Amino acid sequence: MWLACAVALLLAGVSGAALLTTPGHQPTGMQVLVSPHPDDDLLAWAALEDDPATYTVLLTLTRGEHTRQCDRPAQRTQEDAGERAPEPVPTGRDTDSCAAARISSWQTFLGQAAEQTPEIALGASERHTFTDPRVGGRADVRAGTNSARIALSLPDGQLTEDAVVAGVEAVLEQRGDVLPDLPVRRLLSASYWNDSAERGSRTSESGDCVERSDCPGEQTAFEYENLDHRETTLAMPSLARHAQLGAWVTVPPGENRDLLTALGTPDGSTWRQLSLDPEVYDYFMELGPVTDGEPRRLGLQQRVYGWLAFPGQWWEAGDQPRADNDVLFPREQTFLVLPGGEG
Repeated sequence: MWLACAVALLLAGVSGAALLTTPGHQPTGMQVLVSPHPDDDLLAWAALEDDPATYTVLLTLTRGEHTRQCDRPAQRTQEDAGERAPEPVPTGRDTDSCAAARISSWQTFLGQAAEQTPEIALGASERHTFTDPRVGGRADVRAGTNSARIALSLPDGQLTEDAVVAGVEAVLEQRGDVLPDLPVRRLLSASYWNDSAERGSRTSESGDCVERSDCPGEQTAFEYENLDHRETTLAMPSLARHAQLGAWVTVPPGENRDLLTALGTPDGSTWRQLSLDPEVYDYFMELGPVTDGEPRRLGLQQRVYGWLAFPGQWWEAGDQPRADNDVLFPREQTFLVLPGGEG
């Protein structure tokens, strides 16, 4: 499997080909992968636990309706190169059709990703909805025997640390109702955030970075100042206590002490670097032969989320997110592991 050896010492290792629906297997714990938007999951993919006794919940905090790509879907979708057109075709930013298109892409991605990563396969499933102001009003749930997918309705582009904490806690309260009543083993945060004082729009020169903890990013890593990713990352120290093995937060490469200060990270926090096997990474991110300046979109992330790609027309692929490339979804993923609590 693609988990690194260091993690194998911490996590139970059972073949990922076995599902909880296999006779004799019953879930004994839960992992929750938290994404700010419905295309971020791959940021934490390397840390997914493949024990068939672990029930996986894939949670998107927002429906992604604030993306400017919904203002120009035809220009952003290269169907001739293999990209899937959004369904429905969005009519603009901050519209119901934009949110519906983002969630449709997310469900399509997860459905096809389950063919390669069986721990996220739903199995027999049912649809549920629950309402709570902490989830933005409505949460849509597809709960299966093997995993679940949950879409909250928190406002895209306006997340706050407190709202993320409250939203995730509202979901955890669904255990024993729409979700299995299981202890949480780990929270995985697919919220890569890198705000350095030297690069990007927020800098020391602009006046946004008075203290190092204001902009605790790595100058040598891919700059990504997204507010929703920042607030999701900042929420993880408060949420880690809900998981037995804590929260695993996607961060830039390196052991960034400024980030620890910004998060108020407790003692006992560690870093782990995990890598997807090259063939697994290609399944999601592969680009094929170039025709008329356009590479063929072969990987699942490229085909399903190609209409959302930035800064170019496709997602750049590479081993690490560096300042000299545009790789947001790297093969090698770094995690800050925050100590856990009661689960």
